Amino acid sequence: MHTDDSPRGWATVLGMALASICSYSTTIAALSVLSLAAASISGHPALATLPGALMLATSGLLTYRVSLAMQRHGRRALFIAGALAGIAGGLLCLLALFEKQFLLLFPGVMLLGAFLSSSGYYRFTAAENVAPGQVPRAIAMVLAASLVAALAGSHVTALAERLTGPVPYAGALAIMVLAPAAALLPIGLTPMRQAAKAPAGGGAKVALPLREVMAVPAIRLGLGATITGQMCMALMMQSTPLSMQGHGFAMHESAHVIQWHVIGMFGPALFSGEIVKRWGARATIVAGLVLFAISA
Repeated sequence: MHTDDSPRGWATVLGMALASICSYSTTIAALSVLSLAAASISGHPALATLPGALMLATSGLLTYRVSLAMQRHGRRALFIAGALAGIAGGLLCLLALFEKQFLLLFPGVMLLGAFLSSSGYYRFTAAENVAPGQVPRAIAMVLAASLVAALAGSHVTALAERLTGPVPYAGALAIMVLAPAAALLPIGLTPMRQAAKAPAGGGAKVALPLREVMAVPAIRLGLGATITGQMCMALMMQSTPLSMQGHGFAMHESAHVIQWHVIGMFGPALFSGEIVKRWGARATIVAGLVLFAISA
């Protein structure tokens, strides 16, 4: 990790923040319309949330493998591969919509999940390129990019829908192609220290076996809390656009709900570190679960 505050390090933070805007825009577009688009071509309403669930499941399942691949090939190579997968996935989803082929959504959303999995490491790349004392600030800046995407996402989605006109949801699905494509620019231009790349010649440290990692109580607590939060989020946000449509709301109105969901999800991340320091991790997790119960 860097031990200075060089401009090169903060250029990396800026580049990863710009790439994060693209990845969060993809997520917002997917949460806003994927279930609606699936419902329009599936022929069976019960299948409408399956593609979105598959996208999130793929992202989660690939996260560990993506990390291992980054140790071998470096972060940039995996970021580029992830963005290309996102472009291909978005194109398949668009093709599924135009051809009304529900099964085509499945490989499309899996490729989009691969993009989201790789983009989860943008914040760590930013952290690797600044001085140790500036790591929280660097991560917060990358997370703040989600707020930019959230504030602009619903408006961009509504504009895209007006431009595509006669084909419902095509505009929002097109964002799932354009946003990963736009991410290629900051990924390609951003200076990165390939700290995750394993050195040649077998000099790398031996990783702890997964059994030993899972034996640490704090890791089990964090993993359990993350799984619970992700499951609750997926359950609520996959069904929200469908429920709103059933009550007569337009697609752009459900996009605004997704927008505020993302703001609520990432806004507190800018100061959650201080909350954890004051309350402790366990109390913070319990408070989050209570808030979710109230929202439900």
